[in-house]
Amino acid sequence: QNWLVCNLLKMLMAILCSELPLDEEKYDKDIAMKEKEVKVENAFWQALTWSFGCTTDTAGRKVMNEFIRECQAGLPVKEKYDLIAADPTMRPVSKTPFPDKDTIFEYFANGLTNKWEPWTKKIVGFDIPRDAMAHQITVPTADTVRSAYMLQTCVASEYHILFSGLTGTGKTVVIQQELLKRFDKDRYSVIAFAFSAQTTANQTQDIIDGKLDKRKKGTFGPPLNKRCLMFIDDMNMPAKETYGAQPPIELLRQWMDTGGWYDRKTSEFRNLVDLNFIGAMGPPGAGRPFLTGRFQRHFNLIFVTPFEQESLLRIFNTVMQWFLGRFPGAVAGASQAVVKSTVQLYEDMSAEMLPTPAKCHYTFNLRDLAKVHLGICACEKRSLETVEDLARCWAHEAHRVFHDRLVSKDD
Repeated sequence: QNWLVCNLLKMLMAILCSELPLDEEKYDKDIAMKEKEVKVENAFWQALTWSFGCTTDTAGRKVMNEFIRECQAGLPVKEKYDLIAADPTMRPVSKTPFPDKDTIFEYFANGLTNKWEPWTKKIVGFDIPRDAMAHQITVPTADTVRSAYMLQTCVASEYHILFSGLTGTGKTVVIQQELLKRFDKDRYSVIAFAFSAQTTANQTQDIIDGKLDKRKKGTFGPPLNKRCLMFIDDMNMPAKETYGAQPPIELLRQWMDTGGWYDRKTSEFRNLVDLNFIGAMGPPGAGRPFLTGRFQRHFNLIFVTPFEQESLLRIFNTVMQWFLGRFPGAVAGASQAVVKSTVQLYEDMSAEMLPTPAKCHYTFNLRDLAKVHLGICACEKRSLETVEDLARCWAHEAHRVFHDRLVSKDD
């Protein structure tokens, strides 16, 4: 599709701008041609992975992993994947293929070494303050690090980006963390709000217009020399009107297509400048409409897959070791067993207790998994003096989160 090709070209340009000395005023000297060729090839494969490959779910990524690896090896792919276009007469073999271990989505091209390295290499020292609140802790993983990288890379090149994924995959948290801590406040201002089923086009226009300054007659934007990052959560939530359109989405599409909209009082056209949209949404379905292609084409879409078991264990082991570290040694030593049992329970419930018309609320996500651990983190020292106390607390929280949702004794 043309949209995916555009995503590839935009992502490629964004990565090249971050890796190559393209600005003569900013860089005094160029790099060697051979090194530049390696960087460009690595950038292309990374852009292909995070444009075509990242729009699918976990099962689709397995297919894309095989497809891109075979393209790198110069193998024919038309018949195996039932493609329309014929294989080229000669497909060159990549000089820097992805490592064989894990999938291509687990690696990034290191600009210093020009080699593929796991995303976990970007995770630097992480310490939780003793006075932190358990529900406010964000443990960095490969998933959160690469989402943050894609966000930073696209925004640096002034491209709009949209994250989609199931509830509890950390889309909103990662974006909010980046907006609060990672972007230079002297260069960027932030406007953040969320859509709901009742959001109207007028409300959306009033929120945005109310936060922009007048640059000159008919032109509005953030403060001079700044770029406004507009974060919209639950972007596909607005309800459809009679003819199938979502009015708030159509208003935003009007800005993306024409550069502004009309003032409702004076009927004068308002040019809005220096805006960068960042969106997050759940997959269409269950009350969430599909976004119109005319609007979605303006975004680079990244589907955030659910955390792998390794990531879940890392997240909750970090939190539980931090919390139980202040308790007696036997209790603190049981933290890994608690996390492993909870993750196993969550996976079993998600696999066995599936929603039906009579049990439509049998939908378990990562927030349920977090609630069990947060419930334990609410205990005081006198409540968890022994391992048996911890086991009883864990059983109580597991019943509260999972058991109380079940509707029959058999379940």
